Amino acid sequence: GKIQLNSGVYDQEKSIAGMDVNERTGSNYPSRVEGIPVGRRCQSIHFLHSCRWGRAEVGEMVATYVVHYEDGNFEEVPVIYGKDMMDFWVGSDARYQLQGLSHVAWLQNSKTPWGSIQLLLTRQSWPNPHPEKTITHIDFVSAGKKAAPFLVGITVEQASAIGSGANASLPPESRD
Repeated sequence: GKIQLNSGVYDQEKSIAGMDVNERTGSNYPSRVEGIPVGRRCQSIHFLHSCRWGRAEVGEMVATYVVHYEDGNFEEVPVIYGKDMMDFWVGSDARYQLQGLSHVAWLQNSKTPWGSIQLLLTRQSWPNPHPEKTITHIDFVSAGKKAAPFLVGITVEQASAIGSGANASLPPESRD
């Protein structure tokens, strides 16, 4: 389904495992999700994501988005912990933890049996170096670190020169 946040409308929910997540939780998350369909040209892509059990070191790569073009070429988009993504469960005082993040898309106070916490989603924006090429699909690949990244959604932003406006990829009811 779709999720509407102040930072945009997102679609496609996918999760991948970190190094020890399946063992610790008894889950069976894959180490990669391949073939997230795009099928269009774009100026930039916005990834709405976070991670669970985010004990990665700040500056450590925890995942990669692999953007595949129709001509068979691809580009890799690294996801860096502490810059592009942080743990979903931030804690009760997020101010010091959020320094260095490129973009906080959503921060919500929440009560748990263990006390008050803040929940976090970040947006990582990637300028497409080949806006004239059609992107066929995107792969979401874990770097195998302790953090377990999850993808809430992807927004494809089309430039007016190659599409019909900045929100061309969105359904009419979601456009500004």
